[in-house]
Amino acid sequence: PQTSAFSLNSNSTFLDQQPSNVDAAFDNDTVKAAQNIFALLQETQFAADSEFKNFVEHVAGGNGEKSTVDAKTQQATGETKDVTVDKWINEFSNDLSNESEWQNDWATDAVNLSSLDDQIPRSQSWLRHLMDDNYSEYKFSKANSFLDHSTPFEEGLKRLQAHDIVNAVLLFEAAVQKEPNHVEAWLYLGITQSENEQDGPAICALKKCVELDPKNLQAYITLASCYANEMLTNEALDSLRKWLANNDKYSHLLSNRRSQITTTNEPRLIDELAFEELQELFLQAISLSNNPNDIDSDLQVCLGVLFHLPGDYDKAAECFNTAVLAKPDDALLWNKLGAALANGGQSEKAVDAYYHALTLSPGFVRARYNLGISCFNLSAYKQAVEHFLTALKQQSEGIGPQGTHVQMSENIWRTLAIAIGHLQRPDLENSVAKKDLSKLLTEFQIE
Repeated sequence: PQTSAFSLNSNSTFLDQQPSNVDAAFDNDTVKAAQNIFALLQETQFAADSEFKNFVEHVAGGNGEKSTVDAKTQQATGETKDVTVDKWINEFSNDLSNESEWQNDWATDAVNLSSLDDQIPRSQSWLRHLMDDNYSEYKFSKANSFLDHSTPFEEGLKRLQAHDIVNAVLLFEAAVQKEPNHVEAWLYLGITQSENEQDGPAICALKKCVELDPKNLQAYITLASCYANEMLTNEALDSLRKWLANNDKYSHLLSNRRSQITTTNEPRLIDELAFEELQELFLQAISLSNNPNDIDSDLQVCLGVLFHLPGDYDKAAECFNTAVLAKPDDALLWNKLGAALANGGQSEKAVDAYYHALTLSPGFVRARYNLGISCFNLSAYKQAVEHFLTALKQQSEGIGPQGTHVQMSENIWRTLAIAIGHLQRPDLENSVAKKDLSKLLTEFQIE
């Protein structure tokens, strides 16, 4: 018999991030353009950019009245005017047209095949193979001035302690190139890339970590979060199961269960049986402790990730809040709490959580970006722009003496473009289009 599966929330968002809201009236040409873009977004590399994807989905729906992408979190008042919507959509269309013909054909075929129930297993198996290729091998920076460093891993830890995330990434890259079997270096590379708003590279690094050390629990937790961010739901479930199976405190709970919790082949559907069984196992794990002061923060994080997958943000926030009580100095936990609160429509509380994260780790790019999204959702567009620019500045500072450039997040640039549009600053369109970060930093007096 077939197992049932349920879809992710229609406005599914990143585990460590939150959705943005955009209100505007759109003409028919814009709606048609957005519909074409959204069709490609469904299965291309842009599918994980949920803020931009939600925006395009909103336009593609033909909303002529002011509305929101996510009504639960919309708190904006007053009339807004979208100055650059057509420009951003047209530019994004041009970007997609520059992709290889194979890429476009693959995306179109994938969308068509996914609508045919009798072809889902075959087509999704094919898609999964292609997705696996995207996360199979870590792609190192082309130029890294730390490759000759004598102790790159130790120096990377120091940079991380000093909140210099972007250079910590380069040092950990140097460490694993120097010692390819260095488990801790792969682990920290994955964790740090996740903090740097780069989930794809993080997944590659963490997969290498668990390949070398199949019982590395921290790697499985971070992998689950990264997969959730990339909307790879079943991979997230599998990572949570492996965390439980390799944890000496809880592995016995699996003894009377199936040897492996299987999941549907559809990346964006959750096998309901697998989800419910895994949820039951984690709740059993929590019930093992009779001491309210004995909180397993990692267990709470895993359960929070699990609740987040189908969009149960309130329960996810409760789990992350409990984890924060056990580890109040963990910036990653504060960020997860903030994202769950924001996704559940509590932007003001989310702002407090993000500030906690940034107080603990000022170089935490993802938390800075999330703070910008919360400001955007509260109609504080200028503050949102300032946070987005600060995040981009932090990413760009990963430049060594040999001209090493750390990739800046396209997701941040796109959201910045929309926020600047809300400021009604057409004079800045050219600077955004050219990604002239220096000019924009000067304009908004960010040092």
